Amino acid sequence: MRGSRAGGLRRAGWSVLVQGAAHHVPEDEVAKVSEAGVTPWAGGERHLYIRIVPQQMTGRRIHGL
Repeated sequence: MRGSRAGGLRRAGWSVLVQGAAHHVPEDEVAKVSEAGVTPWAGGERHLYIRIVPQQMTGRRIHGL
């Protein structure tokens, strides 16, 4: 992340780690999962869906630089 010196822009976000078992989403559930409105951060189409059963979640807020 980067802040703008000229405009005083401050950026913030989250760093999240989810640990748990990962499984392919079965083909018969893909239509339902794809309608969840989640988009990849990196952009582009994705045709593989993974479900994570969380065992532990940690994270932190990242404040502007």
